Amino acid sequence: MYGLNKNEGSLYDLFQGAFNDVFAKEMKTNIVEDDESYTLEVEVPGITKDMIEISYQDDYLTIKAGKNQDNKDNKNYLRRERVSMEMTRSFYLEGVDENDIKAKMENGILFINLKKLKKQEDVKKTIMIE
Repeated sequence: MYGLNKNEGSLYDLFQGAFNDVFAKEMKTNIVEDDESYTLEVEVPGITKDMIEISYQDDYLTIKAGKNQDNKDNKNYLRRERVSMEMTRSFYLEGVDENDIKAKMENGILFINLKKLKKQEDVKKTIMIE
């Protein structure tokens, strides 16, 4: 039986779980890795490219997307389900060339390609003895 407090098994936990599931379903992301790059495929339905901010700092790629519902109209709504929202997701991706990150939108999918830094081959360095 569910109670109304914050103890395990409460309605609070049930509500929080359902609430978090809704946001977990937003911005579903596939990450593909190959030898040269990472490619993220992010679902952002109903979001346009001017509503998205992408940043890369300290090995974290962060995607912020938001849309604002205009509440200034004078319509008499019987039901209103469209809301303003902001979503943020971060992904740890190390060894990325910060100068070679590209993004594009296509049919509600945000594609982000991050080129990896080229690995420098180990070069044997001979040290001369004085």
